[in-house]
Amino acid sequence: MAHPQKPQYNGGIIKNPELNDGLQGWTAFGNARIEHRESLGNKYVVANNRNQPHDSVSQKIYLQNGLHYSLSGKLFTQIP
Repeated sequence: MAHPQKPQYNGGIIKNPELNDGLQGWTAFGNARIEHRESLGNKYVVANNRNQPHDSVSQKIYLQNGLHYSLSGKLFTQIP
């Protein structure tokens, strides 16, 4: 994206939502190997070595009972 939007509520409880600190706060899920990349000012995570649909990137978050949460994001895939 030429001009990605800022995360809502300054990123809320997501750690490193704009990926300004590399992969800090993000982990590989399944057997994926993740890499931090940047292109034309856009920072993103690439999940490589995927053999299963769930091999991806993840972040564990803890929610509190009685509160309301909003989740949004943009996902892009590259088909070989």
